[in-house]
Amino acid sequence: MAAGASQREMAEHLLGLGELARWRVEAPSWRQRVQRLVSAARAASRVPAWRWIDGTWP
Repeated sequence: MAAGASQREMAEHLLGLGELARWRVEAPSWRQRVQRLVSAARAASRVPAWRWIDGTWP
């Protein structure tokens, strides 16, 4: 995300989706998984580092 990857690119590389011409139609569950992953990563980036260290997050 920080490097500018699109959700489609993340799905291709992380989930082994490959090159689908219409991935929103052909693989909607994979798209939803990537959207949840992005949402979780954004939430994690907003948490102060000390909460990671002391184990109070997640």
